Amino acid sequence: MRRRRTIAAAVVGVVGVSALAGFLHESGGDVPSARPTASASSSTVAATTTTTPVASPSSTPVVVPTRGTGTFTTVTVPQTTTATSGREITYILQIENGLGADNATIAKTVGADLLNARGWQGVDHVRFVQLTAAELAKGRKPILAITLASPDTVNKLCAPLDTHGEWSCGNNGRATLNYERWMLGVPYFGKDLAAYHAYMVNHEVGHILGHPHQHCAKAGDYAPVMQQQSMGLQGCKAWPWPQRPAAG
Repeated sequence: MRRRRTIAAAVVGVVGVSALAGFLHESGGDVPSARPTASASSSTVAATTTTTPVASPSSTPVVVPTRGTGTFTTVTVPQTTTATSGREITYILQIENGLGADNATIAKTVGADLLNARGWQGVDHVRFVQLTAAELAKGRKPILAITLASPDTVNKLCAPLDTHGEWSCGNNGRATLNYERWMLGVPYFGKDLAAYHAYMVNHEVGHILGHPHQHCAKAGDYAPVMQQQSMGLQGCKAWPWPQRPAAG
């Protein structure tokens, strides 16, 4: 069985979005109003979504699994922080198995976005430090887990938030990124999929750092990174970074 979802349909379906946000025991993320949540399987790879990505000028469809295996590979981010001060935030990157994902490329992208000079390290005065395999083997737990997962698994990880299989979330110490959105993007970032990746990482990590949702303050301004830009810009311009752009 195959299912088709288009970006346009997803946008129509999020009118009346609830601004749910939070940190750790509170919940946050890009989630519309509640409806029954689809559960993820930990053993079966299910149907795929075939949709032409917003970010690609090509008509070649991108095939995205709607369900992975429910198991994860911890992937090493090749970059290391250059920050020498600030509150240490230990983290890991996990990618669900069964997605057909390019784990190495994803790791480079996440590292570049997380450690960017315009990111949370400078804005929140924190320092992101990746836990090593040896530290994890000894039972050390990260403060932050960045997880890329299939839509069905995202629903499970984000509960009790309902992502409708479309969105991402940041709650319970985990920034959960929807692999379908990672591959297909949203209309509001146009063809700039790289900028949308940066937005996904920074927005959901922002929730884990304690930042709630924000709104567009003035039409024509750049949107704050904690605005739910996946669902609309409210008159603002898309902006993927915690650090505000320079005036002019």
